[in-house]
Amino acid sequence: MLQLIRSGRPAPAETHSEHALGASDQVASADTEERRPLEVPSPIFDLAGLTLTDREKKKARVIGGRKRIVLSDVTMSLPAGRYAVLGDPNDRTAFIDLLMRRRYAADGRLNVHTTLSYPIGRVRLFTIPVHGADAVRFLAKLYSFDEEEALAVLAEVLPRPSILSQRLDDAQNFERLSLSLGIATFLDVETYVFDGNVGDPTFPLGFMRFVAENLAIRTARRNIIVATRQPQIACSLAVDSLVIERGNLSIVEGVDPAKVKTGPATAEPEPQEERDDEEADGLF
Repeated sequence: MLQLIRSGRPAPAETHSEHALGASDQVASADTEERRPLEVPSPIFDLAGLTLTDREKKKARVIGGRKRIVLSDVTMSLPAGRYAVLGDPNDRTAFIDLLMRRRYAADGRLNVHTTLSYPIGRVRLFTIPVHGADAVRFLAKLYSFDEEEALAVLAEVLPRPSILSQRLDDAQNFERLSLSLGIATFLDVETYVFDGNVGDPTFPLGFMRFVAENLAIRTARRNIIVATRQPQIACSLAVDSLVIERGNLSIVEGVDPAKVKTGPATAEPEPQEERDDEEADGLF
């Protein structure tokens, strides 16, 4: 049986950016939500003897002549909760991809018992050759929200509303990120997944307040899995940590801002050319 490792709850790291998602005092932070019963089924997922290797889909990165092991023969159930995923940045990405069925285990089984959002903040999903409005319509059908209402609201609040009539593969990353965050405010799922940067210093404060306030409402009493290197975001959204280390997966009480930002000292940057196959997948 998996045990909760009690390590205390460090204070969130200070930030001087008022544009971060966690900066608004309107946000229902993890401090106000922690330990309150969640209105979602538990557990979130079960792993049974699961082994996950880095780059399992294509172009496996070779270290010492073998694929990099992310998880090795892991069996556990993850209770409902609000978690920050900590560990090697490449391992965090691989784990989120596993949950989203964008990557498959080398061995074992994953059973997901919840409805998941798309990885909010992952701009690579929004690099496909379609107009922004088409992405909104597709996700509206996938997640059952009103596409016309969403398009009308986004046209008013996005930093650059022109992305709705622009091809996503021609847009800039901050525009794609704003669209990812804006659409997320219309989702109604049991588990919200955040991956990557959840904010940009170029975003107007009004847009970030809109996102923060609406996501606070949406995510209240719901599960959260957040994989980001922004300490304030992780500490404002998560209560506990889901740590990937040496092939193991464990729950640790609290969120250590230093580990959110840096990851293990041995973490290696992911080769850019190995991301092409994932970028091509996009939302569709």
